[in-house]
Amino acid sequence: MSVPPSPQPSAGMLRALLNALVDQLPGGPVYASTGASQLPGWKPVPADCHGNADRWVAAHLGDVAVRGWLHEPFADLPHRFVAHSLVRTAAGALIDVTLSARPQSLRFLEHPGSDADFFSFLRCPLPFPVLAPPVAVVDEFLIVARDDSPNAEAAAAPYATGFPEDMA
Repeated sequence: MSVPPSPQPSAGMLRALLNALVDQLPGGPVYASTGASQLPGWKPVPADCHGNADRWVAAHLGDVAVRGWLHEPFADLPHRFVAHSLVRTAAGALIDVTLSARPQSLRFLEHPGSDADFFSFLRCPLPFPVLAPPVAVVDEFLIVARDDSPNAEAAAAPYATGFPEDMA
């Protein structure tokens, strides 16, 4: 099923999101306590974290999908944020219903806005000058370069990509 594109967030909204995510980094790190491979009987669909979270929530009363970003520094970029969805159980634990259990290497940062706001960054036209190709088993992500030096302006343009059907 193809999802219609959302209105394009402005470059200012993209910068505001980046700043909000970077501002969360000094806080205590948040990781999922359980991975998909540790959930008995659960069969996640690869590369469908948002759909997996929605399916889990539909089957588990009291659990809620949590939209956010995995912080994954990459190459020369100090901050790379990969769109991801976790589930908060009725007991308050964060679980990852898509990725297998692995060392807690990727911090999770909750999206600072609504679900609609979160998806507006993923399901929109792609007017940015540089597109990053999807990484293995992740079908959507946002990469933003930032210079953390006190005198630096955000000279590098943000990089973003959406779903594969947006690439056509």
